[in-house]
Amino acid sequence: MALFYSYVAAFGFSLAIILLSAAYAYKHYAKTSEMCCMMVGMAYGTVAGFAAGTLLVLPTGDYVLGMMGGTALGLLVGVPMGRWGGALGRMEGVMAGVMGGQMGAMVGLMVRPFDVTLFMAYYFAMLALLMGEMAYVMYKSAKVSFPKRGAALFALISLVALALPFFLDFSVF
Repeated sequence: MALFYSYVAAFGFSLAIILLSAAYAYKHYAKTSEMCCMMVGMAYGTVAGFAAGTLLVLPTGDYVLGMMGGTALGLLVGVPMGRWGGALGRMEGVMAGVMGGQMGAMVGLMVRPFDVTLFMAYYFAMLALLMGEMAYVMYKSAKVSFPKRGAALFALISLVALALPFFLDFSVF
């Protein structure tokens, strides 16, 4: 049962990192170009699908569940955010959601026989880097003032997430 709570915590922190960055993108998307908005749909759809696919497959070993769940979450995030970039941006979100969900499920399945705890540290580092970089792209494109409180909250959530693998059990065998 402890393993279940470890993955629930991982999913919660992943969702917090993605949503915090996505909220910043939503706040400033009207001040950016169409191309930037297309990239937003692609980036968030891929990352959300990847995160869900990976975190569904790691504890269960069920590739199909991870692929379908990751694809569904990737589409739920990528399509609305890609819509900001017009019809092509929406299509970017569709393709990114499918691609991210399938990639996440594959990675989750491939990592299972190895050191999952080490992978989770890597996973959270990459997730924080990607979402932080996307927020930075929005910041530079929208030409707005730097969000000190939001950046501090993002850093705090990311640091706690990076510490999770050292305090929770992510072993699957």
